[in-house]
Amino acid sequence: MLRQLNQAGETFLIVEHNVEFITNLSHRIIVLDQGKILAEGTAAQIQEDPRVLEAYLGISPEMAQDELQAAS
Repeated sequence: MLRQLNQAGETFLIVEHNVEFITNLSHRIIVLDQGKILAEGTAAQIQEDPRVLEAYLGISPEMAQDELQAAS
């Protein structure tokens, strides 16, 4: 239903902690950390952002970079 309404021109603000749900639904994502914008962009950009990984998954930027390189 949300996708149909969005295609009809409706815009939504969704506050959600389910990363899989929101990345499959949204074109643009803004990640907040303690009320401040930490990162914004597409789902792919957010999932690769070391600051987001550190804040939400406890992975240091160095570990995140290592994991990204290993996945490539």
